[in-house]
Amino acid sequence: MSVFHFFTKLCKMFSLFFSQVIIRSRCLREHGKYIPKQSFLMRRQFFNSEEAGYFKTQKRAAVNQNPMTDPSMMTDMLKGNVTNVLPMIVIGGWINWMFSGFVTSELTLSFIRH
Repeated sequence: MSVFHFFTKLCKMFSLFFSQVIIRSRCLREHGKYIPKQSFLMRRQFFNSEEAGYFKTQKRAAVNQNPMTDPSMMTDMLKGNVTNVLPMIVIGGWINWMFSGFVTSELTLSFIRH
């Protein structure tokens, strides 16, 4: 079980690192005009160089996983379902106890004249 937990943490850490690299490259593209040209070209080469650029060498794995194969995702879904269903069961039981026999009893209204 701890292997699965370590693997998901590693995946989350790598995806976080990759998303931060994407943000850095976007900031470089948007604000590159404010830094010296040589600095901009050096940073752009780090990201987009044909031989050793970060985006050319790092391949991102597919993020979509089947939730039925990952035990941690299944337990998270179960926790979410239980936390949503349990209060509804309690409230439904309280309503059933509070209003039991209320609808089936006959009410006579003496102030209505036929």
